[in-house]
Amino acid sequence: MWFRVLGPLEVVGTTGHLSFPPRQRTVLSMLLLEPNRVVTVERLVDAVWDNTPPPTAKEQVRICVSFIRRALTGGGRPDAIVTRPPGYSIQCTDHELDLLEFNDLVASGRRLLAQGRPHDAADTLRDALRLWRGAVPLAGVRSQLVQSIGTQLAERRLAVIEEYVDVRLRLGQHHELTSGLAELVAANPFRERLRARLMIALYQGGRQAEALHTYRVGRQLFVEQLGLEPGVELRRLERAILAGEVADLLEPEEASRPVPGGGGGTRPPPADPR
Repeated sequence: MWFRVLGPLEVVGTTGHLSFPPRQRTVLSMLLLEPNRVVTVERLVDAVWDNTPPPTAKEQVRICVSFIRRALTGGGRPDAIVTRPPGYSIQCTDHELDLLEFNDLVASGRRLLAQGRPHDAADTLRDALRLWRGAVPLAGVRSQLVQSIGTQLAERRLAVIEEYVDVRLRLGQHHELTSGLAELVAANPFRERLRARLMIALYQGGRQAEALHTYRVGRQLFVEQLGLEPGVELRRLERAILAGEVADLLEPEEASRPVPGGGGGTRPPPADPR
């Protein structure tokens, strides 16, 4: 069975896609957001009813879990949900749940980078990001608690994108990044680190004027909508671009060196970060 939460909730069993009514989707989503851990009945009640649970809320949660178990059994996983007081736990491996696979691939990518294998690290981080089927996890699940946890996951996704972009910029692969970065900055205009990476990619591609324009557009947004100047990183980067010293911010021994094996044509460039 395959559970997907990095986008709309999807459950695929031996009989195909399984569907659940809204309340069951919320309960299942909460269990999948904390796989292999006990989620208390009280927490499930909070997820389903926010701040106004009915007197029968706990019993209704138990009924939901019973229906979910029945559906998963029909899909080939009769033992997926176990009862462990004071709640329930869904048992998944990283081959069954995209969230666990994402976490595992990100950890592997970071280890590869620490081992001095940036190409492999970039490929692994790219594979992690490809698991996402949109920028919003569990889209469509109507629960304040689920969406709050989803917002944290979306933030983690952006942080991993930034790590992935950093590795590729240090490898001199800026040409493949600019269009995807521009879309990400447009969708997250106040995220300074993304804006900085777009500026660096543009500068490395010989587009200094566009890099500076990206900074000035961002500064205008910050001042007009937040009443704040850009942070230290963006201001320092603007000065570096004006002085032609951006390579110093990206480990010049990597940024200025030809990519190892790049002339052999054996490794296709990783996908665009979007």
